[in-house]
Amino acid sequence: MKGHIRKRGKAWAIVVKLGKDAQGKRWQKWQTVHGTKKEAEAELARILYELNTGMYAEPHRMLVSDYLKRWLADYARPTVSMRAYESYKGIVDGHLIPAIGHY
Repeated sequence: MKGHIRKRGKAWAIVVKLGKDAQGKRWQKWQTVHGTKKEAEAELARILYELNTGMYAEPHRMLVSDYLKRWLADYARPTVSMRAYESYKGIVDGHLIPAIGHY
């Protein structure tokens, strides 16, 4: 995946190219950063890293419970031991989702 930044008024726009959809139309992700160019470059690097590792989630379109389930499947299961994974799963299912999963 590739991306770039461009100046938009007093802010910076980050554009990440995600490929093409089934109809051949370009698929891009746009995000605005209010700050310096260096901060926009750091945010672009973070987004590209998260997209490449499968950790990226749209910040405003997901419940905490959905994010936690995805985190368990995509990150915790392949990177930690089975015992640690089972411990994390118990904490997520027993405490976190019932308490804050609806946010």
